Amino acid sequence: LRRARRRRQRATLAELRAKAGARPRPTEHDAVLLFTLERACDALALGEVGDLGLSRDAVVEALAARVRDQLR
Repeated sequence: LRRARRRRQRATLAELRAKAGARPRPTEHDAVLLFTLERACDALALGEVGDLGLSRDAVVEALAARVRDQLR
């Protein structure tokens, strides 16, 4: 189930990139982006960001910037 979901997520990234007129990226890059997003979102949800004294807004913005960069 998890692997099938991950394949769908990678396909969605490719579709979004194509719609934006962005160049294709290696599948491995998309996988790393998805792993990073999942872990960072878990850290936000579990309160780890706050526990480390980090700004929740800054972490969310950093994630958004990474996604924007990958869709260009």
